[in-house]
Amino acid sequence: MSLLNVIVCLFVGIACSLLGIGGGELFGPVMLTMKIIPQVSSGTTSLMSLISSINNIIHHIVIEDLPYLSGLILFGVGMSAGVIGRVGALKITKIFGRPSILIFILATILFTSSIIMVVEMTSEEASFSFDPVCVK
Repeated sequence: MSLLNVIVCLFVGIACSLLGIGGGELFGPVMLTMKIIPQVSSGTTSLMSLISSINNIIHHIVIEDLPYLSGLILFGVGMSAGVIGRVGALKITKIFGRPSILIFILATILFTSSIIMVVEMTSEEASFSFDPVCVK
């Protein structure tokens, strides 16, 4: 592993923490460029998303922004969706016999979500103020 890979991973980790995302969206392509096989990349990003989701749910329960029961329900739904997605990815890889299908699925999801984000940002009146977030 080169120093460049370490620096890229550091900045991706910082960006994920600041933006509050699981990291799979950013670390998946980084791991693929580091020649990590798609199955390992997919499993690692799934675990990262699970840990980030658990952290966010616990955080919102602790600050009483999310009722305890709702947090448990969200955790259960998220865990179920994650397991279904992971098992589905393994089955797709086994059916087609090509791990590269996971790369195409990742690229499609990233491209689609980028387009949706741009459409959402341009269609609504965007406010880049932190006032509603910081003031209760």
